[in-house]
Amino acid sequence: MNTSLAENNWPLVQDKSYSQTGINITLLIPVELSFFSGHFPAAPILPGVVLVHWAAYFIAQEFKVEPIFSSLKQVKFLKKISPGTTVVLTLLQIQTGFAFSYVSHGDGTQDCKHASGQFIV
Repeated sequence: MNTSLAENNWPLVQDKSYSQTGINITLLIPVELSFFSGHFPAAPILPGVVLVHWAAYFIAQEFKVEPIFSSLKQVKFLKKISPGTTVVLTLLQIQTGFAFSYVSHGDGTQDCKHASGQFIV
């Protein structure tokens, strides 16, 4: 992680697994994450812009590329992410750039897709 940024701005990396085309990063979203402050005090949720920022950061780190993209496409925010949630961030290298998605495993019986999109280079 970038240590010049506040520590409470980042998820906790629990695990990483690699494939030929991408990576799965298991992230624990801390309850004390600074982005929850003021973002609906009665029912805090993680802002979508944070998910996009984290995806760009992890793409740059894992694929050793500059986090400079020409556009962001097909961005969807499907289900909120609450404090304490564990999600899997999947990053895939695609022909036009990189795709990302955030999925949690909820009750263990069905995956829950929270967000997805594509960074175009």
